[in-house]
Amino acid sequence: MNYFYIIIFSLLFISTICSVSLEQFDDTDDFSDAPIDDTDNFSDTDLTDFEDLSSNEKQTKKKTPKKEEKKYINVKPKFGPFDFSMIVLLVLYAGFCYIGIEKNKQITLKFGEVFYPLLTRQFAQIGPDETTGFVKNGYHEFQLYCTGRINIHSALFTFQLQKRQDIIFFLVDNFLLDTKDTITIDFAIKNLDPIVFAISKKTEMSKMRRNCSDLTTYTDLYSDPPANFAISTPFSGIVDKIITPKILEFLNKNKEFFVSIHISDRNIFNKFQKNVRFIFNIPPKNEMNKMEELMEFMFIFIDTISTFKLTVSQAQKAKKIRDLENKKIKKIEQEAQEEKILEEKAKKRIEEEERISKMSDEKQRKYAEKERKKQLKKRGPKIKILK
Repeated sequence: MNYFYIIIFSLLFISTICSVSLEQFDDTDDFSDAPIDDTDNFSDTDLTDFEDLSSNEKQTKKKTPKKEEKKYINVKPKFGPFDFSMIVLLVLYAGFCYIGIEKNKQITLKFGEVFYPLLTRQFAQIGPDETTGFVKNGYHEFQLYCTGRINIHSALFTFQLQKRQDIIFFLVDNFLLDTKDTITIDFAIKNLDPIVFAISKKTEMSKMRRNCSDLTTYTDLYSDPPANFAISTPFSGIVDKIITPKILEFLNKNKEFFVSIHISDRNIFNKFQKNVRFIFNIPPKNEMNKMEELMEFMFIFIDTISTFKLTVSQAQKAKKIRDLENKKIKKIEQEAQEEKILEEKAKKRIEEEERISKMSDEKQRKYAEKERKKQLKKRGPKIKILK
C-alpha cells in the first residue's frame, strides 16, 4: 500500500501548485498621490531643514530621468473546487483499492475455511511447509500447495481473481470482458497412459488449443461433442470411457462453475511428465459451498484416470506419434545448439581480429607466420610411431 500514499501526496502537491494564481496589484489601489500634511508635528527649525532637503531632492529629480514604476505581484495559494474534487477522488480511489484487496483476500480465506477439512483428508501436507498455507503472488493471485496422496505427486491450487484493487481493470473485467474469479488446480499424477485429452465449455476450447501446444499436436476436435461442451481427443473411441454418462450428467449439473479438464502426459504445466488440470469458476464468498461437489469429484476423477488403459493398438499409435515428435524436438534443440556454437565462434573471431588490428606491423607479421605454421601442421600427414 505504500505506493498508494506516494501517489496521493504527489497528486495533492501538483494540484496545489496548479491552483496558485497570480494577481497583479494596481499601484493606485495601494498608494495615494495626495500630499501629506504633518507640519503640526515639526518645529520651525525642522521645517526649514526639511524645506531645504526637499528643494535639494527636487533638483536631483530634475537631473535624474524618471524611472519606470515597478509593479508588484502577489502570489496567493487558493484552495478551490478543483482541489476539493481531486482530494475526494483520491480518497475514493484509495478506498476502492483497499476494499478490492480485502475482498480478494476474504474470497481466498473463505475457500480455505470451507475446504480445509477436505484437503486435510486428502493430503498429508498442506502448504510448502508445516506453517505456511496460501502464498500471495499479488493482490489478485494466490496459491496453495498440497502433497502426500495416493496417485498424486502434488497439487497446486492457483486463484486468479478479478483485479478489484484497480478500478480500470475492474470495470473492464465486469462490463467488457465478463471476467470471473477462477481457480486452476494442477495435479502431478503418478500413473497415466500416453493420453492428451480435454473437455471444456464450447467458448473455452479455442483458447485452450491456442495456448496448449499438446492439444494441437496430439489431438483433434471431437466431431460429436455433448451439448454445451467441446472435446479434444486423440481417439474417438476413448471419449465415452473417460467422460462417462454419469460424469457428463455431473458436469451439466455444475456447468455454472465448470470451465475445463485437461489431461496430458507431455509435462506442459510443470516439471512432472503426467498432469491433470481442472479450471473452475469460483462462486461468491457466501455461496462457496456450491463448489463442494466439484472438489470431491476431482479426486474421484484422478483415481479413475490413473487406472485408465488404452487398447494395444491405441497405445502403439500414441507411442509412434510421440517418438516422431520427440525426434522433431531433439532436432530443433540440436540445430539451436549448433547455431549457438557458430555464434560464439563468430564472436571470438571478431574479438581476435580487433586484437590483431591493434598490434604493430611487426607483431602482426609474426602472428601471421605463427598461424600459417599452425595451419600447415594441422594439414600435414600424421605419423604414428610403432614401438
